[in-house]
Amino acid sequence: MRLCLIGASLKHSYSPAIHGLIAADAYEYGLKELKPEQLGAFVQSAEYDGFNVTIPYKKDVMKYLSALDKSAELCGAVNTVVRRGERLIGFNTDFDGFKYLLKDNGIAVRDKRAVILGTGGTSATVIAVLTALGARSITTVSRSGNVDYGNYAAHCADADILVNTSPVGMYPKNGECLVDLACFENLSAVVDVIYNPLITRLGFAAIMRGIKYCNGLAMLVAQAKYASDIFLGQSGDDGVIERAKNAIEKETRNIVLVGMPGSGKTSIGRLVAEKLGREFVDTDAEVERQEGIRISEIFEKNGEEYFRAKESSAAENAGKKNGAVISTGGGILLDRENFYRLKQNGLIIYVKRGLNLLASSGRPLSLKCKPEELFAARRHLYEEYSDVCIENDGSLKAAAEKIYSAINK
Repeated sequence: MRLCLIGASLKHSYSPAIHGLIAADAYEYGLKELKPEQLGAFVQSAEYDGFNVTIPYKKDVMKYLSALDKSAELCGAVNTVVRRGERLIGFNTDFDGFKYLLKDNGIAVRDKRAVILGTGGTSATVIAVLTALGARSITTVSRSGNVDYGNYAAHCADADILVNTSPVGMYPKNGECLVDLACFENLSAVVDVIYNPLITRLGFAAIMRGIKYCNGLAMLVAQAKYASDIFLGQSGDDGVIERAKNAIEKETRNIVLVGMPGSGKTSIGRLVAEKLGREFVDTDAEVERQEGIRISEIFEKNGEEYFRAKESSAAENAGKKNGAVISTGGGILLDRENFYRLKQNGLIIYVKRGLNLLASSGRPLSLKCKPEELFAARRHLYEEYSDVCIENDGSLKAAAEKIYSAINK
C-alpha cells in the first residue's frame, strides 16, 4: 500500500516518522509537495492508495472527492483521503485528534467559555469538537473579524480555555505571540495546535502564570493513528499514540548544555552528538565563524555588549533546531530571552564542574574575573533554568554517560 502526505511545504514534516512508529511496515508512506495547479491532477490519478492532506489544501481537496465522512462534513475540511475502487472518500481525523489532545491533558470543555485564535481549517475543526463536547460559548479572534487582536480583551476576559489554531509562533517564526494572557482573568488551560516549537511564546506565558499548557504534538500523532486505522480498515490500540508521541518528542528535542566557562560543555557535547548521531552546534563557534575572529578578539575589538548580541543571535538560530546537541557559552543565560530560545525545543542540562578544575584559556571573562566571582553571579541562572544537573567530576566519557542516562529518563 502506497500512502503519502500532500501539502505545499513539507520539508519539516514529522508524518513519515510518525506513521513508521504507528504502523511499522504495514505500508509505504512518503511526502508529496504540490503546487495549487497540481492538486486536481494528483487527486484524480491512481498513484497512491490514500493520502493525508495538510496546509493549504484541506478545503480545496474536497471538490475532487466522491463522498465525505461525517467528521469531514462537521469540520468543513478533509485531512485524510482513501481510495475505494473508483471512489475517493474524505475524512477528518483532526476531529478525533483534537478530542484526544483534550482528554490526554485532562481539559474539560463542558459549560466552559472558549476562545479560539485563528479562523482557518483547524479553527473549524476545533469549533466542531468544542461544540460536540458542550462548550458554553465559543469566540473566535482573527485579524479581520468582529473580534480582532485589537479589541479581544473586551470580549474574552472571562474565557476558561484558549486555543491557538493560528500559525503564529510556529517554526520558522518562533517567538511571535498574538495575545497578552494578562487580559484573560479566568483561564484554566491554553491549548496550542503548534508542535514545532514544543513550547511557543504563548506557551511560556501560560506556564509562567501557572496555567495548564499543552502543545499540538499529541493531536498530530493521534490524527495520524486514526488516519492509519482508516487506511488499514481496522482499529488499533490507542496506546500507540502515547508511545509514538514520546518517541518523536525524544528524537526532536534538543540537548542543550549550559554551565561555567571551561566546564567541558563542548567536549562532552561532541561525544553525545557523535554517539546519538545528532548535529552538534557550539554557539561560541558559530559567533566566531560569523565574525571571522576568535571570541577573545571580539571582546577586545568590540566589547562584551557586541558579543552578547551576536551570542543571542546564535542562540536564536540554534534553539529553532530539532534533535541537535547544543553547547553554549558560560554567560548565555544572562539574557533571559536566550532561555526561551534554548528551552522552546530543548532539554537544558547544567554541566557542573569544580571551580579549581575549570579551564580558562581563551576565555576573556575567565581571565579577567576570578572563577568564584563568575560563579557567584551565574549559579542561580544555571540552577533556575536547567532541567537536569550533571557533575563533570571524572572523565568526559563518564559525563556523557550521565547525559545519556538523563535523556533516557
